Amino acid sequence: MFTEKKRLKLMSLIITGSLFGGMYTSNNSVPALAVTGETSSVEVVNSTFEEDDTTNWWGSGSAHIAKVTTGAQVGVSCLAVTGRTEGYMGPQTDLTGKIQNGKTYTNSVWVKFNGTGTKTFKVTLDSEIDGAQKYETMASKEVEANTWTQITGTFTPSGVVTKAKPYIECDDATADFYIDDFKIITQADGEDASQTIAYTQTFEEGLDSWAARGDAAVSQDSSQKQEGNSSLKISGRTKTWEGPIKDLTSVLEKGESYHFSAYVMYNDENGLDSQQFNLQTEIKTGDSAEYKTIGSGVAKKGEWTKIEGDYTVPSGATGFSIYVELPYKDDATTTIPASDKINYYLDNVVVTKTVVVKKDYQKDIPKLKNVFSQYFPFGTSVNPSELDSDDVHSEFVKYQYGAIVPDNCMKPEALQPTEGAFTWDNADKTVNFAKDNNMILRGHTLVWHSQVPDWFFQDKNDPSKPASRELLLQRMKTHIQTVMNRYKGRVDYWDVVNEVISDKSGLRGEEEKSKWRSIIGDVDGDGYDDDYIRLAFEYAKEADPDAVLMINDYGTEGSARKRDDLYNLVERLLKKGTPIEGIGLQSHISMYSPSAEQIKETIEKFASLKKYNPDFTVQVTELDMSIYSGDSEGTKTPTKEILEQQAAQYKKIFDVYKEEAEKGNLSLVMVWGNSDDNSWLDNFPVKNRPDAGLLFDRNLQAKPAYWAIVDPSKTGVFKQEVDIANGTPVIGSSLDKKWMTVKPIDVNSFVEGVGGATAKVKTMWDANNLYVFADVSDKTVGDKDGIEIFVDNGTGEYVKYPINRSTNTDTIKVTPTSTGYQVQAKLPLGEIEAKLGTEITFDIKINDNESNGEINSSVVWNDYASEDTLSPENGGTLVFNQESKLVETKKGTPSIDGNIDDIWNTANAISTDVSVQGTDSAKAKVKTLWDKDYIYALYEVTDSNLDKSSENAYEQDSVETFIDENNARTSAYDNDDAQYRVNYDNEQSGGGNRITDKFKSATTKTDNGYIVEMAIPLNSEAVANQIIGFDSQVNDAAEGIRNGVNIWCDGTGQTWSTTSNVGNIMLVDSTSGGNTSGGSNNSGGSNNNTGNESNNNAGNGNQSENSQAGKNGWALDANNKWTFTENGKKVTGWKLVGSKWYLMDNNGQMKTGWSKDTNGKWYFLKNSGEMATGWVKDTDGKWYFLKNSGEMATGWVKDTDGKWYLLKNSGEMTTGWAKDTDGKWYFLNSSGEMLYNTTVDGYKLGSDGAWIK
Repeated sequence: MFTEKKRLKLMSLIITGSLFGGMYTSNNSVPALAVTGETSSVEVVNSTFEEDDTTNWWGSGSAHIAKVTTGAQVGVSCLAVTGRTEGYMGPQTDLTGKIQNGKTYTNSVWVKFNGTGTKTFKVTLDSEIDGAQKYETMASKEVEANTWTQITGTFTPSGVVTKAKPYIECDDATADFYIDDFKIITQADGEDASQTIAYTQTFEEGLDSWAARGDAAVSQDSSQKQEGNSSLKISGRTKTWEGPIKDLTSVLEKGESYHFSAYVMYNDENGLDSQQFNLQTEIKTGDSAEYKTIGSGVAKKGEWTKIEGDYTVPSGATGFSIYVELPYKDDATTTIPASDKINYYLDNVVVTKTVVVKKDYQKDIPKLKNVFSQYFPFGTSVNPSELDSDDVHSEFVKYQYGAIVPDNCMKPEALQPTEGAFTWDNADKTVNFAKDNNMILRGHTLVWHSQVPDWFFQDKNDPSKPASRELLLQRMKTHIQTVMNRYKGRVDYWDVVNEVISDKSGLRGEEEKSKWRSIIGDVDGDGYDDDYIRLAFEYAKEADPDAVLMINDYGTEGSARKRDDLYNLVERLLKKGTPIEGIGLQSHISMYSPSAEQIKETIEKFASLKKYNPDFTVQVTELDMSIYSGDSEGTKTPTKEILEQQAAQYKKIFDVYKEEAEKGNLSLVMVWGNSDDNSWLDNFPVKNRPDAGLLFDRNLQAKPAYWAIVDPSKTGVFKQEVDIANGTPVIGSSLDKKWMTVKPIDVNSFVEGVGGATAKVKTMWDANNLYVFADVSDKTVGDKDGIEIFVDNGTGEYVKYPINRSTNTDTIKVTPTSTGYQVQAKLPLGEIEAKLGTEITFDIKINDNESNGEINSSVVWNDYASEDTLSPENGGTLVFNQESKLVETKKGTPSIDGNIDDIWNTANAISTDVSVQGTDSAKAKVKTLWDKDYIYALYEVTDSNLDKSSENAYEQDSVETFIDENNARTSAYDNDDAQYRVNYDNEQSGGGNRITDKFKSATTKTDNGYIVEMAIPLNSEAVANQIIGFDSQVNDAAEGIRNGVNIWCDGTGQTWSTTSNVGNIMLVDSTSGGNTSGGSNNSGGSNNNTGNESNNNAGNGNQSENSQAGKNGWALDANNKWTFTENGKKVTGWKLVGSKWYLMDNNGQMKTGWSKDTNGKWYFLKNSGEMATGWVKDTDGKWYFLKNSGEMATGWVKDTDGKWYLLKNSGEMTTGWAKDTDGKWYFLNSSGEMLYNTTVDGYKLGSDGAWIK
């Protein structure tokens, strides 16, 4: 029965809910109704900021908003806007679902700024209308200073509105201002409010089959209601995901779009003052289920709050439910607090059918599978529902891609949810789609720690006990071989194991949710518990010998530690004969990091495993590129600038992919999602944070990233902007040490060819000149090799400075290196007024000629759309900044005991004065010392309230030291970069490539804070005059939340992931003396020239630490040979430079290759001249071992892994059977490793490796 009370309640919901129209007949107990009525002006939003109604407001860009109680236009409160750096930045709110096609809206806001003059303010609507991104002006007005001014306007959208986020902007990019009384109403009285309701539930007459998830309970409750007499109560919750759920499979139509809304309220005594609730959907496709967020909202305790959103039911869905949950927390690894177990209430659920534009894809643009066919197949992940013939994605995928991989339906949980009961429907559907359309198919995945049923790891008779090793191996084998036998010959590549490398160290274990390693362990007794991986590959090869078997993992592109752990694992298993045939790089990356150079290094390192199998391959298996820098970044709109920045990074990375494919190192590239409308990034790593990580947008239209890799001339070019340091480096035969203190930019975006010369470029400025240092990597010498520098001279002219290898003037110096050449240039600034904040347009091109008279490749920094002369419109921007911070660190070794030794008294101090987060938060005075093995840091922290209650180490009161030993300032951590964190209770944590076993720390609490002493271990022995990248940070916490961060140098907040912006410490021998500029408050480079740049450069490896200025240090002689001068004389014989040994002949020229000293001992000098240690492969393909002293070894040697090798008298590594001087026979495998406790060719080898006769 539909009562009058229900009708009135429903009318209220319609008026305040979705405004989209359409017709639909529901088979729900409450019929679908078209309700029409006269309305007065309907309020869409009315923010007075009196009752803390800022929940749905945020600051766009860097803008910060805060409710203030002084100077309001009306009432007590208004909204203050600060921290702006661009005109568009300002307060913003989300009205998506509340702005309708064809309706007229009147908007009004009051604005004020303090100061003088006038400024223009706008109300702008950030919207998607008919699938297109638009920025519509809703109102605009010139405002006088110090006066509240009302801005009003009307706006009528023309087209279907799927995003509506109005914001207030100002033409003064840095102006602070205030807003008050923001209001939007629909203007036309008597307008038809006809709506189609697909489902509604008010809980007045019962539960209508609403149920509870998990152990929770639902009941009708009359004590609380949003309207009427009752609501739905949810109680007995123990997990975040437990809550009310309703199956709407029989109510909603497949392929149709709906607006969902509901009201929630809580008043539980354990509840926080505010709480986020998510409105979710569970979509079933056959036996698989997916979970998507429809909408979310933040409720205040005791107040009813509406949560709403839009969703389209997939055309292939076989089941569809909606439910409510709190933000998800994994109860298996996290203690769920009482505040997440609260009782709450649900009322007034309404589902309204909406009309949206049907998606279609572009049929007149190049196909990715064809564009890259000469390099590699190009594919995408798919969801089974996207393969239905009535889903536009099906044809879109066939048009653009030549390979597919299922996103979830081949994972263990989907294929074998209960033991022995396999579910094949969705996997069959995917396999058949690939076969029917002649597409390459990747199988993903057979063994994984996630999305695998619990029963795999449980005892058959008692699930509370773990499975035995034998049982788990049998289950693993059964699963692998059952799946592979079914699809034998139809799956080209299998991810046999997935994500086995720990995010901490070594293999993933139980602390990271993987039980494979702990249960199966070390089966063969070799000391490594990786046998489940080895056996998985062996089982897979038995099942389908023709499929290519891969190991797949994430994060190896950005973490050198993780990359090396995976490499070492695979190499070890390959030496055992494990049939691993390739490595998959998942490549879930960001447009900020890792760099293209890091990705190239990773591919080439893994491809070097071809030495064990010439068919070994590397594939990019799950590529997407988030527009966010990390988990902590709030939701942002994918603006034109953001999408062009993303496009530029895609371009650089695909240049690497093409180069590596030409080398035979890369065989396939797959994106993880065919378009942004179905990307896991929308809910990972942050739930309900929309992302835009793929090549096509949510309407299947090509994005700038697509055009950047297909045809760069058809897209806009992102203008990179970098701060450059003030300084006046000397142009000369030796490289000024100032260059070591500044960050390089990568010049590696190809506009012609692939795989040629690239460069790292640094710039500085002074009152009259721009200084450029280019370190060019170019192994082939050609007469057209050179660089072209483009600079705006302030007169509107884009001046081009061509420089070739032979250029040598007073202002330009070109020096050959073992890996290319280096350019130092001093360029006049012309009419530019050089001062802090000055911006100039700049670009650089590197041309590579391989002696054939033609330029084979060209790379640029910014303008990848112009192949010939670069355009100023597409140039990057250099912003003149202060001098680099540099402080002298004196030599000395303190005791690490938490007490301030006397040795600290003369150490120079720096201060953490740069604010990253919060105001008036904890700071520290920091001192540093050094010896050959360590950098020492003393923190004296001022913090009156110490707190470490958060489970996250970074949200505790603590200090952090960041160190970049080779000062390469890479965009993501490389091998020598590390983050060391210590809280006030001396609990250690951190990131990067820490040397944890040698790191030392001690702490002491003081009356006004605490002291931390650190001993930070170095990878290489430190030397005087070495410059190291360094930064110091203080974290301030209260009540389990980090509310303040202060640092010495890098104010970006990204130092945990990049050392690009850290400061510098110079190691000096003196134990007394003054502070080099850049200590506590100053910033600047040293004026002391001490020679060539550190070996972090891609230049000559022997232009390294501790080179001397003037006549001393490294130099090229008249024969283009490297010499080292000391005290005015060329060095002969052995010379220690920094931590590396070099050998000079009798003429003082640096030697390379094999060399025999006067004692008859052989040494090997690398191409850089550095003495080699460890294993070396000579040009004859033979392996040799050099002791730590550099001396070539003979006889038996034991490497760092504890493995024995036998070297002939010539030093060559022995393989096969060998008879030692003791008359015993031994067997050395193909990698030279001595085998033991095994049988070879029918001969048994004992524990010492000798043949037992």
